[in-house]
Amino acid sequence: MLLFQKSGLFHVRLFMGMLMFYFIPVQLPCLLTSVLNTGNAEVGFIGLGTLASAISALIFKRLKDFAGFPMLMAMAFALMAFGFYLISRSETYITMLTSIFISGLGLGIFIPTSNLWTMQTAPLELRGTALGIMNTFMILGQFFSPIVAFPVIDAFNLQIAFFVAGGFLLLLSLLVFLLAKTN
Repeated sequence: MLLFQKSGLFHVRLFMGMLMFYFIPVQLPCLLTSVLNTGNAEVGFIGLGTLASAISALIFKRLKDFAGFPMLMAMAFALMAFGFYLISRSETYITMLTSIFISGLGLGIFIPTSNLWTMQTAPLELRGTALGIMNTFMILGQFFSPIVAFPVIDAFNLQIAFFVAGGFLLLLSLLVFLLAKTN
């Protein structure tokens, strides 16, 4: 039970990280077509974020040698925040692709950090349960992403929604950083 009491804040971070990141596959195609007038072929290049995630996941070991889990999580949220801010300000297709790439780098740090942090902090006999709970919070974040985004999009527009999401990710990054410094 202690595992779940100590991990509550961790699971909130997982939920919020996926809630925010899932803006890209759900909302970005609409932004690309409505703001940049792109076609279906161009929208498909949002997969560049996945490529960026793979690149940062491949160098994760080096990053892990450089920083601990809280700092890696703060770095992931900061990269995602910067990418989202750039998405909100993008006026060209190239700038949008660059923004997606930057945000994808953050996700590529976020996922292995979450997995390894869970594996190293959970007792051996609870690792399966801990990973199941971790994945549940990540999937719930994906599920709730469009539900949370809709009121902002409805009241303003997609660019403002990405700006707000970027600001929230920056706040998460700062909170994780400050919590890491106090512990």
